[in-house]
Amino acid sequence: MSALRFLAAALQRLVDRMDPQEGRYRMLFEHSPLPMWVVDVETQRFLGVNEAAVRLYGYGREAFLAMTPEELRVPIGDFLQSDAGAVVHGTFRHLRKGGEPMDIDAVGHLVMWRGRAARLVVLNDITERKRTQQELERLNRELEDRVRSRTAQLEAANKELEAFSYSVSHDLRAPVRHIDGFVKLLEREQPPATDKAAHYLSTIASSSHRMASLIDDLLALSRTGRAPLEMRTVQLGSLVDEVIVDLRPDVARRKIEWRVGTLPAVRGDPSLLRVVLQNLLDNAVKYTRDEPATVVEVGALRLDEGDTAIYVRDNGVGFDMRYADRLFGVFQRLHRAEDFEGTGIGLATARRVIHRHGGRIWGEGQPGRGACFYFTVERA
Repeated sequence: MSALRFLAAALQRLVDRMDPQEGRYRMLFEHSPLPMWVVDVETQRFLGVNEAAVRLYGYGREAFLAMTPEELRVPIGDFLQSDAGAVVHGTFRHLRKGGEPMDIDAVGHLVMWRGRAARLVVLNDITERKRTQQELERLNRELEDRVRSRTAQLEAANKELEAFSYSVSHDLRAPVRHIDGFVKLLEREQPPATDKAAHYLSTIASSSHRMASLIDDLLALSRTGRAPLEMRTVQLGSLVDEVIVDLRPDVARRKIEWRVGTLPAVRGDPSLLRVVLQNLLDNAVKYTRDEPATVVEVGALRLDEGDTAIYVRDNGVGFDMRYADRLFGVFQRLHRAEDFEGTGIGLATARRVIHRHGGRIWGEGQPGRGACFYFTVERA
């Protein structure tokens, strides 16, 4: 029950028990901080009005008592149609002296006043509250319109950027293949005359291979943003096993201990989630290359906020957390290309996939003490 209705009910109980002329009741009625009046059910004229109502409406007491509620634009009929003793509650538009409108929250009770059937009405001026509410609703509508507009602009820009990236990457593949092919023809048909010429051809070949890898990664990044999600239940443990099998030929001569814990089933696109695990495990293998005994751990943990995070931890070179904000940027690398190969696109691709799944991804590390990457995705 609202405070207004509670006060009206309490007043009704007092009216039922006391003579209206009794001093304690008159003091309660007159000194209430909420405006109140009593109206005759039969004649529709005011029988009493307190000081708070006089101040609110701007009329003198005698002028007030000479009027009817209809002159204040009060839909009093709504009150009179109720059963005796029932609480009637509503919001109405009233007018102050001079015609200034105001919004009133009113609660009425049937009472006996000096032997006559009357209606005790308790009022609350909510004009400012309603005006504030309307202004907040207007601002929220404007904000929603701006957000929709900005979102549409951002989506359009992203689509144009992805289309541009895909087009450029796709168109670059043929020239790079030609360069690599002609270098091989030159080496086969006309061996280099000098060591310097051989070095030049070798540099061209390695650069074209690097460019081909970069184009492939850019195409993969573009596809992760454009391809529709095929959501289903995905067993992450099976995906991890598949990725490890794919990696084994490249690390056959290395000693790697795979520690794979129990992983949950999640809701997601299996092919795209495989891309995430492929990039994270590939990085773990790459950045532990100089370790005599490599340990790569994959597991799940419960976060404080209730989400489940999947993690990939290694004991490799690690990284400085001061530069962690660069980890997931396109072409951003924390290690020299001479030390570790790569294009700097793998983690950016993983982040895009996870964001499309409504999750988040982050990394932690220390130089020389390994790194750990986490991501969240909805559990099945």
